[in-house]
Amino acid sequence: MNKVLIIDDGVLLEENSMAELEKKNSKYILLQVSDVPQASLILVQKFCVKDYSVQRTPWICCI
Repeated sequence: MNKVLIIDDGVLLEENSMAELEKKNSKYILLQVSDVPQASLILVQKFCVKDYSVQRTPWICCI
């Protein structure tokens, strides 16, 4: 696994894998829904969203 180091003025600020860094810095939307299974189905079938996660019901995070 490759590590990415973020150094500022000689001080190590962060050490992450590239995947962690990409996930942390990605744009996303947070949806509050009343029916998580139905909202998930709509995201996949109507909008072709495959990269999403259910945070805490009733929240869905779409990347």
